[in-house]
Amino acid sequence: MIQLAGDLIDLRKIFGKNKSDASHCSGLVKLAPDNADLFIAHVTMSGYETMNRILKFYKFAF
Repeated sequence: MIQLAGDLIDLRKIFGKNKSDASHCSGLVKLAPDNADLFIAHVTMSGYETMNRILKFYKFAF
């Protein structure tokens, strides 16, 4: 059942059982002072069971 949870959002829309039409995510892009760094973030507003269980770690050579 947990594997089906991500599809339930789409099925609710098809069958008219949607609670609200709110968006599902937010994003942020911010440039640090003096162009020293760029910060990028993304968040989803779905339930925990719909989260992709992927961890990404980047280590750049600079």
